[in-house]
Amino acid sequence: MKKNSSSNDEIYVLDAGVFINGMSYLFQDKLSITTPFIEEEIKSSQAKMDFYRFSLQDLNIVMPSKESMERAKKILNRTNHKLSPADLSLLALCIEYKNKNKEVVLVTDDYSLQDVASSYGIKVEGIVKEKTKERYRWKRICPACNRENSYAICEVCGTKTKYVRS
Repeated sequence: MKKNSSSNDEIYVLDAGVFINGMSYLFQDKLSITTPFIEEEIKSSQAKMDFYRFSLQDLNIVMPSKESMERAKKILNRTNHKLSPADLSLLALCIEYKNKNKEVVLVTDDYSLQDVASSYGIKVEGIVKEKTKERYRWKRICPACNRENSYAICEVCGTKTKYVRS
């Protein structure tokens, strides 16, 4: 890791929003990590420059282990949330370090990611938005026949189902 850390230091796991909103300067003196997938979510040249500059100085880019990715998928399935591959990798990274008895803080404005991470006991901070105050469960509903369903395609009428908060 680029920053020296004692066992009590918090590890900040950064989502793309930190760079998109130009907020990386807030984490210069903190132990900060992210995954390689986050770079793919950054589109603007200004945000990319911020990401590259920060990765050369203070940011550690870490690939979560296969085991942590599997555990993150299980947690995600239990909560019925949908996450992008990049967000799933951040959750896996949080789980990995939490399981090593590290103090982990996930920094994201993504409410679904905040919700899933909080359900696993991971501390969460917002970037621009406040962190979510409520936890939601999600379920699949068929928009055609309005039935709750467990699958992407309704078993009754064959229509593509949608996620809704329950």
